[in-house]
Amino acid sequence: MPPPGRDSGVGGSGRPPRILAAIVTYNRIELLRRSVGALRLQTLRPACVLIVDNSSTDGTQDWLGKQADLTVIRQANSGSAGGFNRAARHCVEEGFDWLWMMDDDTIPRPDALERLVSCPATSRPTTGFVYSLQIYPDGTVPTNDPGPTGPENWALTVLSDHCVQVERCSFVSVMVSRPVVIDVGYPMKEMFFMWDDYEFTRRIVDAGYKGFCVLDSIVLHDTKIPRDADTRGWSPMRRRFASRNGVYYVRTSSASWLRRTWRIARMFQIELFRVVRGASTPMAFAWLLQGLFFNPKAERPGGQP
Repeated sequence: MPPPGRDSGVGGSGRPPRILAAIVTYNRIELLRRSVGALRLQTLRPACVLIVDNSSTDGTQDWLGKQADLTVIRQANSGSAGGFNRAARHCVEEGFDWLWMMDDDTIPRPDALERLVSCPATSRPTTGFVYSLQIYPDGTVPTNDPGPTGPENWALTVLSDHCVQVERCSFVSVMVSRPVVIDVGYPMKEMFFMWDDYEFTRRIVDAGYKGFCVLDSIVLHDTKIPRDADTRGWSPMRRRFASRNGVYYVRTSSASWLRRTWRIARMFQIELFRVVRGASTPMAFAWLLQGLFFNPKAERPGGQP
């Protein structure tokens, strides 16, 4: 939970914040180039831009080797969870104040970071993370990300601070303070990807911090727009992690036992409907069952559980 009187600072002691911008990438060199290019145009430049390359094989390594202004960590493919786990470790070990995380399909507007930092909520001791508003290529916004709290928590902040209190968000463009990472631990690399971002940011909120979506910090999420629940285009690996991690996320929530049980049963029911209409595979039931026994542990700096 937030230590009394902690200076989330945007930089602490009145100094400018040292912000580590981190992009996790795997075999998407063209998107990565655009994302890096957008970081180079920021009106408030991060102190360091870190690229965690999950062993790309599409020329990414050669291109990164020519970028003198980037810090690069190449590791075995450990998914987004393993990539952001490594970025969080780098933030803590190198003493940065904030970690600004994004996928390689995130294209921030030039003032995105400046808006995150200047938001009044960012400097409050109880703030654990601030998140940009993501926009799809067609100009629409997601209907399920971030997860806002009730209007009683944000009705006034919308007008005064241009932000909305949220209880979770994705890794599309989220900035987390170093003291919070030390307090709650790193993203859980065992999740690999899918739901790892929601679990990490929910864990921050569960620890007593607050999260905010800063409405005038805007990023383009250059991805296919999810139109429905049809998963036929998903790879087996994607469906496996989405199913397993989704059940784990619901099972470990703070909701009542009855509510959690109902939601998990509903997940099995929805999957049955998908299988019947040919939109999923029967293997999905096995992946959902895995989520009932999946128990990763968040590691904290120094190896503390």
